Amino acid sequence: MKKGDSLKPISGLRIVRGFFLSYILLFSLVAVAQKEIPQSVQEKAKLVAEKIKPSIVKIFAVLPDYEQGKEIKREVSGSGTIIHPDGYVLTNYHVAGRAKYVRCIMSDGEKIDGEYYAGDPLTDLAIIKLKADRKFPTAKFGDSSKLRVGDWVIAAGSPYALSQSLTLGIVSNTRLVIPEIFRGEEVEIEGENVGSMITWIGHDAPIYPGNSGGPLLNLEGEIVGVNEIKMGLGGAIPGNIAKKIADELIKKKEITRSWLGIEIQPLLTTSQIKEGVLVSGVIKGSPAEKAGILPGDIILQIGNKNVRVATIEDIPEFNQLTSQLPLDSFTRILLLRKGLKRVVFLKPVKRESTYCKTKEIKRLGITARDISLKEAIELKRDSREGVVVTGVRPGGACGEAKPAIMEKDVIVEIDGKKVKNVEELEKILSEIKGETDVLARFERKKEKMLTVLHLKEEKEMETPPYARKAWLPISVQSLTDDLRDKLGIKKRGVIVTEVFTKDKSFPLKVGDIIVEINGESLPIRSPADKAVFFERLTDFSIGEEIELTLVRDGKETIERVKLIEEPRGRDEVAKYKESNLGMTVRDLCFEDVKEMEEGKEGVIIDSIEEGGWASIAGLGVGDIILEVNGKKVKNVEEFKNTIDELKKAKQDLLFYIGRDSEHKFIELRKQIWEVKE
Repeated sequence: MKKGDSLKPISGLRIVRGFFLSYILLFSLVAVAQKEIPQSVQEKAKLVAEKIKPSIVKIFAVLPDYEQGKEIKREVSGSGTIIHPDGYVLTNYHVAGRAKYVRCIMSDGEKIDGEYYAGDPLTDLAIIKLKADRKFPTAKFGDSSKLRVGDWVIAAGSPYALSQSLTLGIVSNTRLVIPEIFRGEEVEIEGENVGSMITWIGHDAPIYPGNSGGPLLNLEGEIVGVNEIKMGLGGAIPGNIAKKIADELIKKKEITRSWLGIEIQPLLTTSQIKEGVLVSGVIKGSPAEKAGILPGDIILQIGNKNVRVATIEDIPEFNQLTSQLPLDSFTRILLLRKGLKRVVFLKPVKRESTYCKTKEIKRLGITARDISLKEAIELKRDSREGVVVTGVRPGGACGEAKPAIMEKDVIVEIDGKKVKNVEELEKILSEIKGETDVLARFERKKEKMLTVLHLKEEKEMETPPYARKAWLPISVQSLTDDLRDKLGIKKRGVIVTEVFTKDKSFPLKVGDIIVEINGESLPIRSPADKAVFFERLTDFSIGEEIELTLVRDGKETIERVKLIEEPRGRDEVAKYKESNLGMTVRDLCFEDVKEMEEGKEGVIIDSIEEGGWASIAGLGVGDIILEVNGKKVKNVEEFKNTIDELKKAKQDLLFYIGRDSEHKFIELRKQIWEVKE
């Protein structure tokens, strides 16, 4: 069950919507099922709804993700519970982990911005801090160890981002795990196997996408779980684990765990040994290897505590035990090897994340990360120096190189300078100015390879080259042979269909038929030949006066007209790329202005990056930005200056845009200027 599959934000069969609407709707389906649900349970459920209502929040978050060498942003919705009066909200890591923007909606509809405070992907738990200077109502934790199969429980949250709701069910399994037949489908977040640390509370209170992070409650209204997955049954992280993790995250902003460096599995069914845990692997250089533990050993005791891992359900409990061993002292291990007991002493070390944090390196067109201990083992590397490539953008420096740098390659040197980690790589690249070629050394498995990277200097402002041509402010259509016959005109030419100037002295009118330029006829036959007319104009100079022979009202006449400069096209106007927003805007061109309401000015959105802030906010290609924070913008230079001022001040953005014939305000919060680590 991969992230984004089973871990879609999850709630309900007997869905009871609208915490803050009415309890008639809230319990309508419960009433239908009175024969199934005892009256006492229904009454308690009503009391729980009243009690828990103020502390449940709906969560909208923008999370970073990485695809094809780029960081993209994704919107998710989920649920959470206020567990501290200062506004700390408990939810799932897959709902809010490393979120770049969070908004919470209270049970009464109030919207409050939040921020990702801390998280633990290994247990899929995270804390959001509400940005409001006041005290909040909270929910309390119960003792999840007291849950028994058959106990009534209530799942609260916001399924499908709807209003807060409750669903009712019973505990079906207190030690739910991913079955072995689903090997490879583990709940994995940032490389961490959540099932290695968690046995879920299985229950049949219906949960759907959007319920993720919401509480599982007992009939006293106490938190006994945090809803996370759905495998037919709902699966909730036990409340006792959630409380311990939440308390540590609020206090320290991180979870500290011990690491032994062993791989374990349940005792073999053919074994005569009924106690202990089987060591299936020992990681090179780990505390376990240093202590002399070997694959095949059976660990009987850790410290003075007996251990027994007979089934996969026992594995998380064992991992919880070892993760809590003291880091600053040796731990006694009693093990069995070839029928003989022996004691070893092991000093745990602090557990690292499975994988280091991914980051986009725009100059190279890749996403990359430092090499963790686990990844060094996976890549069969003796050293953790270098950066491992996790994605390559088509058209970027690494993707275009020959040979190209690919995913899982390790970059070890740029321009003669060693690359130890992502931070040093970024520093090296920052010192390389302008457009240039650099030599890169990288390693692919055991191969040591070289390539040349062409580094480009990304330009914010750009005005493409523009060839100035003579032009007239009119549109025309070809005077085809059929039209000439019907109109009784012998000469070939074009018909004026629109005049674009308000200058009353301009001599041409709609309906004029132009048949000669300075006495020379026009070879117009087909509709496409109208371009010939404008090509003829380019033979003259801007400002030059020419003589046009016209047919007007059936009579031939001559008008003299001065040529002006041809307006710029879409690809010839100035452009500005705003990297924070993930969009490019350009000046309005003549074709844009023709379609606009008279007197309007602004900049038009030329392109939008998928997963960028502009895309998340709902801006679209073709939108015309008329104002930014109440200030009119006439061109990209004014737009850039305005954005630079707001960026410097880290202010919210409010765009006033025109979209087709409509107008709209679009808000972007100041988080777009912040770099979240």
